Amino acid sequence: MTTWDRLQPKHVVKLYQEAAPALGVTFADKTSDGRMQAFAKLWGPEFLTNFVTTLGETIFIPYQPGVVAPSGRWSLKSQTKIIPHEFRHVQDYRKDKVGFMLDYTLFEARRAIFEANAVAAALALEFKVTGTLPDGPSRPLVEILKYYRCGEDAIDHAALVVDSLRVTIRQGGYRNDGVDFVYGFLQREGLLT
Repeated sequence: MTTWDRLQPKHVVKLYQEAAPALGVTFADKTSDGRMQAFAKLWGPEFLTNFVTTLGETIFIPYQPGVVAPSGRWSLKSQTKIIPHEFRHVQDYRKDKVGFMLDYTLFEARRAIFEANAVAAALALEFKVTGTLPDGPSRPLVEILKYYRCGEDAIDHAALVVDSLRVTIRQGGYRNDGVDFVYGFLQREGLLT
């Protein structure tokens, strides 16, 4: 039985409860937030249910931690792996608040790079937990960027960034506080195999 198979709803609930103060973030219900509803008018209704969105140090989630939708969307594994992904955005925001917000909002190439780095954070957690990375090209991992209004060139560039970071991850050189926190949590809970 893998770590991901052993993960139970109670673990994910506890993870979110501990992650908020440890990482200095807030988790908020995306579907009931007025700002997120306004964005959905621009980006489409799937924006509210299919994507986690970080704004500053608030991570807006379209699910209740530990609850998997009847459709299977937002599995316990994905609810766990999204924390380092979104925390990477928080780290970028903390480095340069105004610059990050402007770059992410206005420039598709920069948005694609920010997302590539966040994808790498989730991959780094996968590697720490399982010792493996998904086989195949990185392009499918960043295809979602078309929903973020990124063109083909930006998506191709993001895939190259993820390819490069895969090497860094395999060699043990990738560092991210969100990855370390979630891995430590899984370890403390006795879930690592």
